Order: sequence, then C-alpha cells, then structure tokens
Amino acid sequence: MRVWCLAGSMAAVLGLAGCAGTGIDTLIGGREPVTPTGPQAGSTQGLPDPFVQATADSLCPPLETRSGTEIYTIYARGQENTGTGVRYQATISQTARECQVVAGQLLVNVGTAGRVLMGPQGEPAIVDLPLRLVVVERPSGNVLHSEMRPVRAVIEPGQTSAVFSDVTNGLVIALPPSRESRIIYVGFDPDGGNR
Repeated sequence: MRVWCLAGSMAAVLGLAGCAGTGIDTLIGGREPVTPTGPQAGSTQGLPDPFVQATADSLCPPLETRSGTEIYTIYARGQENTGTGVRYQATISQTARECQVVAGQLLVNVGTAGRVLMGPQGEPAIVDLPLRLVVVERPSGNVLHSEMRPVRAVIEPGQTSAVFSDVTNGLVIALPPSRESRIIYVGFDPDGGNR
C-alpha cells in the first residue's frame, strides 16, 4: 500500500533549513518584556546585561522535532493510510528558540514553521494542525511542561499549499543546572485532545 508522502520535498519547497536554533529573527522577532511568576531566588538583577544573556545562552535547552512527529496527514473518511485518500499533509520544516534570564528564571521563546500541501482529496480550506510543545528533564525523562498549540493554515482558492507558523512567547522554566539537563520538543500530536 503506497503512502502519499512529501516530507523529502518540503524543505526544498520552503527553502528553509530544518534545524533547531536557526531563523530566530524570522520566527520569533523582537523580544517582548515578560514578568515571570514564582520564586525570585537566584535573581540576576543588578548584573550586567551581557552576563545575564551569556547565562541565558549557556543554559538555553536544545530544541528538537521528535522523530515521527514532523509530518501530519489528514485523510478522507474511509481512505485512511492510502495515497489517494490524502486531503492535507503538513510538515514542520523550521524551528527556533531564544532564551532570557529574568528574575532568576529562564524564559524561552519557541518558534515553529512549515507548510501544508493539499492532497488528491483536498480542497481550499482552513486546516487545523495539532502542534504540541513539551519540555523534558534529562536523563529522567520527566515531563516538566506540555501544551497543545492549535495552529491554522489557510489554503486559499486557486492555491494548493499554505505556510503555517507558531510562536510561544515567555515559556517559564526554572533555571536548569546545565543546557543538556532539559530538552524542548515540538511536533504534531494527532491525539492531543485526549491528553
């Protein structure tokens, strides 16, 4: 049974690199002031800005798209998992993140972008995409934060594809002991409404 898959061509269509930590200006843009809640212990207030930003950069967790969650396919009813039954296929092609230390906490902005292509059963429409963002502690694997980020892409009449993007601003994480002690995942979660 042939599955209609466009993952290989998606990066070429967008002309974007699919690696974490790049394209931050495009995805996230300027920083917005954020006031975190919670304990103020370990505050970096009063320290020179370059020191604070160097701390944020050294502790900013890596951002990855978990394997198997970078593609989301919507099928026509009764034609699931068939190439001819595809209505829409979305692919994440670019992610970026940026960190700040504010009042002793790490504030992270996360950006995700990609494209939705119309399949044989598709038509111009608003396409809802179930994007999930998760922060995981390493090496324990404990989930520190998980949220659904409903995203919409609009395929206009006369078009066969559309881009989508999402930016999460001001995600608050307690200052980690090291960059590698946390990891941020983004990806599609078709069962997200059940969690």
